[in-house]
Amino acid sequence: MTEIIGLVIFGAILIFLEILIPGGILGLIAAGMMISAVYMAFTQYGSLYGLIVMLISVSIATIALYLQFKLLPKTKFGKKFFIPESSDGKTEYQKVSPDLIGKNGEAITNFSPTGIILIENKEYEAFSQEGYLTKGQNLQVVAFDNFRLIIEKQK
Repeated sequence: MTEIIGLVIFGAILIFLEILIPGGILGLIAAGMMISAVYMAFTQYGSLYGLIVMLISVSIATIALYLQFKLLPKTKFGKKFFIPESSDGKTEYQKVSPDLIGKNGEAITNFSPTGIILIENKEYEAFSQEGYLTKGQNLQVVAFDNFRLIIEKQK
């Protein structure tokens, strides 16, 4: 009976530890341990004890999951592990347009091969087809994709 109780308790501990090592592996191991405990109770002690161990295992797993997903995220400790339900962030990209093709600008960062170019007092993310370019170089826009300009050295 000690092995059965040990498997159930250790399975419950693994369910709680799942928060620290996400991925489901500990949960699967915990489920396997609890199923093994139920099987051992059925084979060694009969149907009544098997059902009791099964109900206890399911109850412990349900309580552990409830605590983990409903109560833990509201605690100071849990807030370190859970993403908030909503985000108030915004994207930083500027949509580029075909009007910028042919315009000249200055590299305000090094390009290796991506960097930031200043065109008409606006900053844009750009990609250098020529590889590494240094800050301060004069550049020309030759093409664009959805979020960045394609540039090369000004001729």
